Amino acid sequence: MAEKPDPYDREIRRLLAGTEDEIREAVAWISIRYTKPMCGWIRRQFRWFPSEDMADAWQNTLLLVLEKALKRQLDTTKKITPFVWTVFRRRCCDILDRDTRCKRGLEALRETLADEGLPEGRLVEEGLAEEWAVVFHVVDKAILRLPRVQRMVWIAYREHGYSATEEQLLNFLRETKPDRNWTKTSVRRAKQEGRKKLRRILQKRGYVWPVPTNPSSRWA
Repeated sequence: MAEKPDPYDREIRRLLAGTEDEIREAVAWISIRYTKPMCGWIRRQFRWFPSEDMADAWQNTLLLVLEKALKRQLDTTKKITPFVWTVFRRRCCDILDRDTRCKRGLEALRETLADEGLPEGRLVEEGLAEEWAVVFHVVDKAILRLPRVQRMVWIAYREHGYSATEEQLLNFLRETKPDRNWTKTSVRRAKQEGRKKLRRILQKRGYVWPVPTNPSSRWA
């Protein structure tokens, strides 16, 4: 962002070096003077950037300025705007990076609920640990809303990393839940019906699935 002469910078820096009340006044002036130009620059560069996220990034920037000023960690001999801009830009970049991880996480979620399950070794791929942590948290909460039998099968499926065969699930359930008469048919039905319910639950929570263009699509 191009730097322009700022007639308010010196007074803001003077206040930032003063008492606690003066520091809070300085932060209020930063908000008044710089919210529009700095947020406007981000908006011009990233038109789709969510307004709520931008407001959070700006609020976090002001809080950091306040914290550093109160701790006497700001160099008030230098212009304050480059520091404020650097912090704000980094906060926005953090949000953009989080959004990228979120999209990767949603793709991981779709793979988890795919008809064929996860490819072997998918969970240990480098660089996806955070995405899988988010996926498991989301799916775990949804599994708890399934009917009892479907919930039992999907908990077993989760224990196998969402990549178990029906034979593996059957053996696991017979061993851990021997009070039920488990069969391949009952396991298959509970798994299929549970998957449909999980997709509906997650759709209602905003995890939208792609509309299939082919009737045989795995998302059908």
